[in-house]
Amino acid sequence: MSSVTAPRPPIEALCIDRDQVAAACGVKPTSVSRLVRKGVIPRPIPGTRLWSWDHLREHLHATSKGGQDELRENDDDWSLK
Repeated sequence: MSSVTAPRPPIEALCIDRDQVAAACGVKPTSVSRLVRKGVIPRPIPGTRLWSWDHLREHLHATSKGGQDELRENDDDWSLK
């Protein structure tokens, strides 16, 4: 993977921006949209350009464990987050 200069978000952050999402995933910010389209990472919070740090971590953890189908069904249910 490429070198990313954006700092990782602090663990207590509730919302993170595209640069922080990219840093957390170890990719360039320009790759975030492609990863969202592929379902690797969730979409940003509706009406914003921010991601829930907890939702991103849960999504990445579940996809690494093979839970992709379950995540797609619940991806837009922000009331659970």
